[in-house]
Amino acid sequence: MPFPTIIGQERVVRILDRIINAERFLPLIFVGQSGVGKRTLALKFAQTVNCEKHIATACENCPTCRQIKQLTHPDIRIIFPIRKPSADAKPDEIISEMTSYYPDFSIEKLHPEIPANYVIPIGAIRWLANDMAKPPVLARKRFYIILHAHKMNAEAQNALLKILEEPQQNTIFVLTAITPYTLFPTIRSRCQVIRFANIAESAIISFLKNYNCPSLDNLKIASILLQAVNLAQGSIGKAVRICSNPEDYLVKPLIDFIEKPVPYSLVLEKLNELKEIEPALIINNSIYLLENLLRQLFKSPTYQSLSFNYKDFSPETLYEKLIYFYERFHLSSLNLNPTLSTYTSISQLAINTR
Repeated sequence: MPFPTIIGQERVVRILDRIINAERFLPLIFVGQSGVGKRTLALKFAQTVNCEKHIATACENCPTCRQIKQLTHPDIRIIFPIRKPSADAKPDEIISEMTSYYPDFSIEKLHPEIPANYVIPIGAIRWLANDMAKPPVLARKRFYIILHAHKMNAEAQNALLKILEEPQQNTIFVLTAITPYTLFPTIRSRCQVIRFANIAESAIISFLKNYNCPSLDNLKIASILLQAVNLAQGSIGKAVRICSNPEDYLVKPLIDFIEKPVPYSLVLEKLNELKEIEPALIINNSIYLLENLLRQLFKSPTYQSLSFNYKDFSPETLYEKLIYFYERFHLSSLNLNPTLSTYTSISQLAINTR
């Protein structure tokens, strides 16, 4: 089977295997939360299609496989969100900035976190259109991999749509997104959408136990593993980050608010005293707290004990709150107002909110 190192995405692997065997390469949209293997599988897909040994899976050793792994291959380009460029920035300058970050996006690296206010500018898509006019340098199939494609604004999406409207003989597009619905319907209609599953807790635990993480010493391994798995929400990438810096991912003022209800203003004040906390972290912690309450309510062995009286919440109320936060979770990578997002999250966590 191709892509043997991909964890928890057996269905996606089977789909890509069929695509490779059929040699029918439509533009693809990989959909799923961050940290479930979308970028890694996109690059391994490019390796397998272009491997010099022409075998069922990438050999990992030929010059092409090595170059793609390290993101030094001239025909495998990735586009991703960056700080909004100046109005007079040229497409080549924008791509040059992206290329400088390529080592951080190589296969063996943990996906860098993308700030909520970063965007994929129109200039990057204009560069892509110009680059496509040239023939591939070395590859049988040239790949353009657009990470976090939902961070394209309307102007950039329209430019990409014009590109996708023209059939490309030697080019394969792979877009990744948290949800496809932030992309234009006209873009989605020209692509095959492939959904990535959340990783099972058992698979995350097994991965973390074999991962070289300095925080996982013998004294703390059980509690940190449980915390990481709960907070990660099915994302291996998130779990690794939490294990590496557990205190940075557990928002203590939210736990204090749940355990000892205090005025919203006091919680906001405590949050403001911390380093900048993006809405995504507040929302993810809210999901963590509510899921632990449900586990506690139903006596699941995998909850972390919280000291407040969970009986103040009914299962129905907890479920309604979780649905709210999961819906917000899909929007948390967008440029949300941090203060407003934090306030609404706190109000949803409150016991008296039904």
